[in-house]
Amino acid sequence: MTIGDIRVVWNQYRFTPGTDLAASREHSIQQLQKEVLFRNKSQTKSVGFQVQAVLIPERVLISRIRLVMPERLFISMLVLLLSVACIHSGRIITVPDLTEYKRAEFGAWQDSDGDCQNTRHEVLIRDSLLPVTFYTPRQCMVKTGKWISPYTAQLHFESRHLDIDHVVPLKEAWISGASAWSQERRRQFANDMRPGHLLVVERGLNRSKSDQDPAAWLPPIGQCEYIQNWTAVKRRYELAMDAAEARVVADYSAKCALE
Repeated sequence: MTIGDIRVVWNQYRFTPGTDLAASREHSIQQLQKEVLFRNKSQTKSVGFQVQAVLIPERVLISRIRLVMPERLFISMLVLLLSVACIHSGRIITVPDLTEYKRAEFGAWQDSDGDCQNTRHEVLIRDSLLPVTFYTPRQCMVKTGKWISPYTAQLHFESRHLDIDHVVPLKEAWISGASAWSQERRRQFANDMRPGHLLVVERGLNRSKSDQDPAAWLPPIGQCEYIQNWTAVKRRYELAMDAAEARVVADYSAKCALE
């Protein structure tokens, strides 16, 4: 394929058909290796790069791009070129934006029903095992309650020690496909109160998790439920998994099915 002075050479294309990750160890991972030749009058630059993608219903999402020979000047062209050129069996391969992630892209906690309680406090109220108390008579911000962390089984009574964990971190969502979403869809993701999406956990533990996927971080306890939640969120929002992440998800799904 030729677009202007850019020619794409497909050196290797290997595809393993995907099945349900929870039911099979066969990961639906595409591995693509390509070489792009950039012709600039008298010289030709050759930049190799590898792409990993995961097949999910109706489309394929590229989740990671690794340049073998980093060339910053060509990144934007690669993104444009891949988004146009990578088509397989009618399923478009969507390339995530390689621009820098910013937390602000997902907006702040929202007060969707206008009762002065934003999503953080709505989740604290929802998950407390006792009626909560508030800092002020307006009842906007939760002060105390009774929460059991799903990651440690520890009891907590003061909200100031707790975070609301996005099971799939916002940065992970960004690099797995959310960079291509509208601002409104990213806000919806950040404030989604459906089961298994936002959890009340220890602040320190949430900080240690940061933006890591299951290949790099799992909670001390409740790994099976965590993997189930992770997979459900990724499927619901059609977010990609890289090879290492998909391998851990498949391994735990198989292991947990036997327990």
